[in-house]
Amino acid sequence: MTELTAPPASQRGEPRKGYDGILAQVRTAHERDIVKGALDALVKNLYHTEPKPLEEIAEKLLPYAISKALVSSARLAHAADNAAAMEAFLSGLVGALETFRVVKLELAFEPQEETIAIVSRWVRQRLGGDSIIDTSVDPLLLGGARIAFSGKYREVNLADMIESALIREESRIQKLLS
Repeated sequence: MTELTAPPASQRGEPRKGYDGILAQVRTAHERDIVKGALDALVKNLYHTEPKPLEEIAEKLLPYAISKALVSSARLAHAADNAAAMEAFLSGLVGALETFRVVKLELAFEPQEETIAIVSRWVRQRLGGDSIIDTSVDPLLLGGARIAFSGKYREVNLADMIESALIREESRIQKLLS
């Protein structure tokens, strides 16, 4: 696979204006799906006879950083002024979430927060802020990873590296063993 690089902004499209603060907090496909579910609940809440405040629902359903960014962005967009404006804001955010490009990453282990932060930062530095990771676990990947993006695929794992080294050094190893 070639080095991951972002296409020019003119080729990516930018339907994200007004949502950048929120989208910057979404790093994984799982987080994107959580946000989409919360947005659905927020839209339904708008039409209750006694709707709950945006802050209350966002804090319950979303990670802290995403909740704060959502509330702040909604205020800046004056979406909190009425239900129709809020629905339009939330609908636009759902559309913006759909523009993420996804890097699929299979690992031999369940990634912790630190790993997600490092990998997400690395991907966004190379592909741009409109990229997220979609992680899954394959324990057969002995100390490695499979990466798929934009029709390209690469697998790197410890077993392959050891096999490659053994093949490369076969004559030396045979001399040592004889």
